[in-house]
Amino acid sequence: MIENSNYENIGYFGSVLPFSYSIAKHLSEDRTGELSEPRWHEELEIKYIISGTAEITCGPKIFVAEAGDIVLINPCERHAIRALNGTDPEYHLFMADITLGLGDIYIILKDISDGRLRFNNLIRENISVKAPLLSIFDELQRQDSAFELSSFGYAAQLFAALIRTELAPEQTTAFPDGIRRYAEKLEPAFLLISTNYPRDISLDDLAFSCGVSRYYFCRLFKTVTGTTAMSYLNEYRINKAELLLRTTDIPVSEIAAAVGIPDECYFSRCFKRSKGIPPSLCRE
Repeated sequence: MIENSNYENIGYFGSVLPFSYSIAKHLSEDRTGELSEPRWHEELEIKYIISGTAEITCGPKIFVAEAGDIVLINPCERHAIRALNGTDPEYHLFMADITLGLGDIYIILKDISDGRLRFNNLIRENISVKAPLLSIFDELQRQDSAFELSSFGYAAQLFAALIRTELAPEQTTAFPDGIRRYAEKLEPAFLLISTNYPRDISLDDLAFSCGVSRYYFCRLFKTVTGTTAMSYLNEYRINKAELLLRTTDIPVSEIAAAVGIPDECYFSRCFKRSKGIPPSLCRE
């Protein structure tokens, strides 16, 4: 299922090209609120940040994207964008059929479409990816003669560069078929996590929000996300804490409490286990 309600002015170029392009320039307060609610779709999505600063959520991952950054959303990956520091981010928006309309000719493209392989979400200083991406934008903006053929060629170069340099080291065990089938049933749980992560949340709370038994909820959650609900919640909390450490001067003890891990020593151990460094070094 492709969620179209929150797309930023997207339209394919007829039926010729297996991708679409636009510039999102008006993330007003209403628009930002709309896009800050996580959604997912079967297409690969790329945002190239032109200006401003944005908080990006991809599953339990949370990071800051700035001008010049490339944000890549894998097929069927829950994601959201929120403006930071009072600035409305402006960005190129590129949506593509991950197989480029070539069907099953290239197995590696099908593996990405099927969720067996995934790309890194945040791409910086990678000219092999940036160059063909900017060339696509230029071709689709100018629309000179044979722009469809030229932009398709650049798209092939882009995907080759992504496969060669930006495959994620950790691969999900969740597959799109499970996401398509069960994700909507779990939306109340995802919403509970994103809005109440500072509070104590139990498995029973999450299962109750979805109206299913604890056992059934655990099975569905693992099918959709590839991880357990408690691991997802803890990763979400640690990533929220990392964002606060990098963007604020709030003391570590207050950040620990703000993300739902009030024991500062336990928080530091969890943070170091997840990020490889203690919270103090993350801030430095």
